[in-house]
Amino acid sequence: MKDILRIIGVACILSGTFLYFITNSTEQESEILAENNELKYEISALETKLQQTKAELANLQTLTSEANQSSDSQQQEIDEASNDSTLVETILHIESGTSSKDVANELANASIIEDPDALNTYLKTYDLAKKIQIGEYRLDSSMSIEKISKLITNTH
Repeated sequence: MKDILRIIGVACILSGTFLYFITNSTEQESEILAENNELKYEISALETKLQQTKAELANLQTLTSEANQSSDSQQQEIDEASNDSTLVETILHIESGTSSKDVANELANASIIEDPDALNTYLKTYDLAKKIQIGEYRLDSSMSIEKISKLITNTH
C-alpha cells in the first residue's frame, strides 16, 4: 500500500508540473499572438502611410517638372530677347568740371544706361560724385552702374 501511495504522490507531482508548463506556454503564446497582431497593425499603418507619401512625391515631381519646363521656356525667352538687343559701346570723355549729372546724361544719350538719375544717385549716395576722374573711358551697355562708377572714379 505504501508503494501505491508513493506512485500516486509522484503521479500528482508530475501531472502538476506538466499542467504548470502547459498553462505557462499557452499564456506566452497568447502574449506572442497579441504582440504579433499589434505588429501587423503597425505594418499595415506604415504601408498606408508609404502609399500616401509615394502619391505625394509623384505629385511634387509633376509640379517640379512643370515648373522647370516653365522656367526653361522663360529663360529661353530671356535669352532670345538678350540676343535681339545689341551691345552698345562708347568712349566717354570726361573733362575738368564735368558733373556726375552730366556724365549720367551723356551715358543715357549714348544708350549705355537707361536711367541717368540712377547713376547720379549712386554716385552721390556713395560719395563718388566728387571723385570722378578726367580721362577717356571705354564703356558698354552690359556694364552695371556700380562697375561704371568704379571705372570713372578709379575706385576698385
